Amino acid sequence: HHAAGLGPDAAADPSTSLLSSVLAAVPLLPSDHEAELDAERLFPALLRDIHGEQLDLRQTTSWTQTIEDVPLLELMEVLVVNAVAPFLLNARLLPLLTAAAGAPEGVGGAFVVNVTSQEGVFAVRAGQAKGPEHPHTNMGKAALNMLTRTLAGDLAPRGVFVTAVDPGWVSQMRPNPRVLPPLSEADGAARVLDPVLTGLESLRRGDTPAHGVLFRNFEVADW
Repeated sequence: HHAAGLGPDAAADPSTSLLSSVLAAVPLLPSDHEAELDAERLFPALLRDIHGEQLDLRQTTSWTQTIEDVPLLELMEVLVVNAVAPFLLNARLLPLLTAAAGAPEGVGGAFVVNVTSQEGVFAVRAGQAKGPEHPHTNMGKAALNMLTRTLAGDLAPRGVFVTAVDPGWVSQMRPNPRVLPPLSEADGAARVLDPVLTGLESLRRGDTPAHGVLFRNFEVADW
């Protein structure tokens, strides 16, 4: 991530609308500093991946790290993004959600979809086991799954239906992959929206929408 073109004073000016973007681009980890020193090779100018994002040729990322490789700062950042932030959003927005669910002019319910991933799932196929890579992202998504299950039973009687969705494999995790992701961002977005759309249809029929479950490929999956 780079702040090139934003100006040297952008991060120092709290009034700029780009402040959060600039702060997100501040190099904090050893790998960030190494990437800056070799930015032209690792982030070749004008080259994009299949999603239109800046091509990233780093060989070591969060996706390849094992427990002894993960810096404390990255561990904390991953947990804040995947567990703490969703907790706060769910908590702070709850009054609005319950009000919307009970509004006479409303649809009779409100929906929370927590976007998770396969990395947070405990259930594995027979003969398989969790690999050693990215334990911190596994932890973050597992925590998000537990938040979903914990909230769902409490909020459903109040008309707020909480689910988790694994949008599937939509992005490249490694440079020069041998296999490209089978899904697009649009496919992932459709999966995230599906519990809301099918939930609205359930409400129209007088049924209770799905809640407290994990959806993968539009179907309920094991946690």
